Amino acid sequence: MTIFRGLNAEIPGIEISHPYERSDVEIDNLSEYDALNVTRGIEVSDLDEARATVENYAALRDLPE
Repeated sequence: MTIFRGLNAEIPGIEISHPYERSDVEIDNLSEYDALNVTRGIEVSDLDEARATVENYAALRDLPE
């Protein structure tokens, strides 16, 4: 997973977000539902909240099925 900084939107020809920090959580290891949520983008208010979100997905990934 990658934490991006900027806006979760597209404007042709203008970069409004960029990768900021990468984790070791692989989307392929998440449930289909969680992977879809992540790829759509999850808006948070600050870096601490973004890191906590990644940690929560990492914990979900490690739960037995």
